[in-house]
Amino acid sequence: MALEKKPLEIPTPLKDFLQNVDVKELSQDLFTSQGICAFISFETKGIFLIGSSERFISDAEKKLQSVLTIQALHYKDKEVVKLKKWSDLMANLLDLYNTSIKTKSGVEVSVRKANMCKLNVDAVMNAANEDLKHIGGLALALLNTAGHEMQQDCDDFIKQKGKVPPGQTFVTKSYRLPCKHVIHAVGPKYTENGAKLSHLLLKLVVTNSLTEAEKLQCASVAMPAVSSGIFGFPVDLCAETIAQVVREFCDDPKNQLVALRQVQLVDNNDKTVKALAEAVKREFSDLKPTTRVQTEGAVG
Repeated sequence: MALEKKPLEIPTPLKDFLQNVDVKELSQDLFTSQGICAFISFETKGIFLIGSSERFISDAEKKLQSVLTIQALHYKDKEVVKLKKWSDLMANLLDLYNTSIKTKSGVEVSVRKANMCKLNVDAVMNAANEDLKHIGGLALALLNTAGHEMQQDCDDFIKQKGKVPPGQTFVTKSYRLPCKHVIHAVGPKYTENGAKLSHLLLKLVVTNSLTEAEKLQCASVAMPAVSSGIFGFPVDLCAETIAQVVREFCDDPKNQLVALRQVQLVDNNDKTVKALAEAVKREFSDLKPTTRVQTEGAVG
């Protein structure tokens, strides 16, 4: 069978990254495990995507674009990197954008500052209310991108089954979103008097969402800091709880994870992203979470 071949056009920092990882393992995780018959190849003339068809190469290219991102900050005066303000900025960027680990079960857990509506993952978790009325925050943003059909699906479910209690989930199609599925997760409303119950329900909804992603044969799922918005869950406690549940879920041999290979903890708020990053670093400290940065004219 003749294989198709295409040069991989990516920024230099990402090329450097690929040169320092096992591209065979990376190709397996990103492509082969998800039915994409393609792989990354280093050759004398550059880096190439090789696949059994143009469609597979296109799918592989889209997958790479969704998981390999870079944010750059250019400067002319190299003396600036010696300033304390620069080192503080570097530390902040690392906390916000570059935390990732790989669990013993092979699942990559990462923290990203990103727009959930634009993520090319298999499933996104929506922070929903019991009525599945997407009237604000992330829920409204996802609805505006997906289209009214998603709200109609939710309304039909509520008419037939009633409200979704905290801790439970409901899945719809993604419609115009780039993901494949939307997992509507009803998190708990936090109160001081009911803190213990709120904590248990948050653990339950995160566990149920991950379980649903595996049932749907999703290789990747993006999760927000559910309940940390208008539901009042303290951000640091929310982030800590989510990180704990993700680890417990990935490490539990009973789950027998076949499909799930990537869990992205995502938010567009700097404070929340930093809380998630710090929680992941603490929870997975024995696995040595990695951070990367380039200092030759850019931060990546």
